[in-house]
Amino acid sequence: MKSPRILLIGIGGVYNYGCEAIVRGTEAIIRREYPAAEIIYASSRPADDQERLCGLQVKIVKRKYLGRYSIKNISRKLLSIVGIRWSAIMDSLRQFEGIDAVLSIGGDIYTLSSTGGYSTSFLKFGDAARLKGIVYVLWGASVGPFSDNPKAERVFTKHLKGLSLITARETVTVDYLRSLGISDNVISCADPAYVVAPEIKVDHTSQRNHLTIGINLSPLSVLYSNFSVEEAIRIQSGVIQELIRTLNARVVLIPHVVCGFAEGDDDLRYLRKLKRQIASEYQEAVTLLDTDTGFVGTKKDLVKFDLVIAAR
Repeated sequence: MKSPRILLIGIGGVYNYGCEAIVRGTEAIIRREYPAAEIIYASSRPADDQERLCGLQVKIVKRKYLGRYSIKNISRKLLSIVGIRWSAIMDSLRQFEGIDAVLSIGGDIYTLSSTGGYSTSFLKFGDAARLKGIVYVLWGASVGPFSDNPKAERVFTKHLKGLSLITARETVTVDYLRSLGISDNVISCADPAYVVAPEIKVDHTSQRNHLTIGINLSPLSVLYSNFSVEEAIRIQSGVIQELIRTLNARVVLIPHVVCGFAEGDDDLRYLRKLKRQIASEYQEAVTLLDTDTGFVGTKKDLVKFDLVIAAR
C-alpha cells in the first residue's frame, strides 16, 4: 500500500499554542499508524510556523486562497452590495492535488462567532473534497453549539452529516451532535495535544509552601461578555487579588496565544495590562510568563501548578 498524502488545513497559525499542539499531536498520531505518510500543513504564516514547528516531519506550504480579483471574490462583493449573502470557496481547490485525505484542524473553527455570525466558505471547501473522492475529517474538534442561529444550525447539520469522520474532543460535542441526529460518523477522542511531549510530567516529590494557580485570560474572551477590555481587566484583577488573599496563593499568568500582529488576539499584551492592574500589595504574588515559549515550553510550566484556570 502506498503511503498516504494527508493535508492539514484550517488554522490561522501556530502562534496559538493550542493549534501548535494540534499539529504536533496529529503528526505523532499519524506517524504511529502510517510511519511513511507525507503530511502537508497549509499555513497562512508559513515562515513563522516553520520556525515554531522546527524539527517536525511536516511539509509546511503556503495556504492558497482565491485571488482578491478572482471572479468568485468579485461576485461575492457585488452581491453583498445588493444585500445578498453568498460565501464562495476562498481556499484554492488546487490544494487537493495528489491528496488522499484532508484533516480539518483548529479545534473550534466549527462554531458561531461572538456576534452569532458564520461563514460557509470552509464548509464548501470540505464538501468539494468529498465530491472529489477525498476523505475529509473534522479532526480533534469542538463543534457548535449553533442553537442561537437556527439557519446556521441547519447549514452545519447538513454539512456535518456528510463528513467522512468527526473526531470530537469532548462529550459536550458528542452529545450536541447526537441531538442534531449526527452520530454514525462521530468518534469520541482526546485532543491531539495530549500526545505531545508525554515525557513532561508532574513532579509529585516537589514541595511548595503556597498553592500555585496558573491563569490564562485573553482579549478574545472579552468579546463574549458585555464589558469593555478595561472593565474586564479591572474585574479580573479583583478576582485574582481575592484568590491570593483568600487562599494565600501564588498566581502565574500564562499566555496561550502570542501574536505581535494582532493585539485583539494576543494574550501576552492582555496579561501585561492585567498584571499592571493588580494592586501593589499583591504584585509579589503574581508572575507573568512573559516569553513566547510555544506549547512544549508552556507545558513545562503547567505541570508545576496545583490548579489552572483558562479562558481559552
